[in-house]
Amino acid sequence: MTFGIDVSKWQSGMDYPRARQEGVEFVIVKAAGFNTGTLYVADGYPGHVDAARKAGLCIGHYFVPGKGDPVTQADFFADNLHDFDPAHDVLALDDEPLDDNGVYWKQDDALKFLARVHERTGVPWSRLWLYCPAHLTRDNGPWGKITDKGIRIWWSAYGDFPTGHTPDHEPALNGKIARWDIHQYSSVVPVADRKTVDANYSRISCAELFGGAVTSAPASVPTASTGHPAGTGYTVKSGDTLSGIAERYGMGWQELYSLNRTVIGGDPSLIKPGQVLRISGKAPVKSPTIASSYTVRSGDTLSGIAAAHGTTWQALAKLNGLSDPNVIHPGDKLKLSGAPAAAVKTYTVRSGDTLSGIASKHGTTWQKLYALNKATIGSDASLIKPGQKLRLT
Repeated sequence: MTFGIDVSKWQSGMDYPRARQEGVEFVIVKAAGFNTGTLYVADGYPGHVDAARKAGLCIGHYFVPGKGDPVTQADFFADNLHDFDPAHDVLALDDEPLDDNGVYWKQDDALKFLARVHERTGVPWSRLWLYCPAHLTRDNGPWGKITDKGIRIWWSAYGDFPTGHTPDHEPALNGKIARWDIHQYSSVVPVADRKTVDANYSRISCAELFGGAVTSAPASVPTASTGHPAGTGYTVKSGDTLSGIAERYGMGWQELYSLNRTVIGGDPSLIKPGQVLRISGKAPVKSPTIASSYTVRSGDTLSGIAAAHGTTWQALAKLNGLSDPNVIHPGDKLKLSGAPAAAVKTYTVRSGDTLSGIASKHGTTWQKLYALNKATIGSDASLIKPGQKLRLT
């Protein structure tokens, strides 16, 4: 099971490292809304995202709608996302009528909003969530257009307000919607000394919810010995990335992450020198030449493939004639040769800079910057020094 929380300004100052120690795996943060009649960015939003990301938690961002055009509201949401990671983060619509301009959108308007967010951000349908209050959802169907897209259903029903990490009942869909994916089951679960936190449960792994489908680990995985015979284990070196290691062994990064989630933690971009990763008996692929094509594996995304091969998802989509960059299938062969290489950009650290601040200015995340610059920065991402030259791409 997967346990997570959703937060707003009322939980500002949350101790996220402690929350993670207590079993929290993901945090969905209120980002913005229109429920007051004015488009706004939520108080405390950047602070929540920065702190939760630093603690290694999976991140989601949610929007509360108001009476008005769904597309305009979706554009505001997309334009005001903070430290958004398009390869992993979830984007959610909190579809419930709140405050003076509150509204409850039925299927068509909810889909207009989510489709526009999908279009603007490139996030796959499976990382778009629709928050569904139980009674409103049961009474205002149908919802087939939403579920057929693969949008996750974030079901809200509290039962007797349990205080543990699992709900006290199964969601009662009553045949009104095809499925549920995440269940918000209580608003009074204590987390990190906070007594009134919204709690959420899913039978889907955090890796799958926040990074696309993953390949399940085999029932028996060879244990890496001290000498690390070929194919049983790999010791992470400075400058390594999970996608780079995976490609070396002929795997998808999602498969490698699934095998090593207990070692790596909640953020697959944060691997550390000295960690020993299981490789599941695969020997390194001996191919020093640059590949001219790539065969899609289960769980791959176009942006992930592009990053692993030094280009952009836009260039790959154009090269391969993909009308929808979010629709690729295992077994598809993608052309890589002819895709323009991503230009290398750098930044020279100044006095007072922080890695998160530099990342925010350049439209990326501090985790990605750190992965690109581990050899320069060292083992502590918080210790950057004036004069250091950091890669941005």
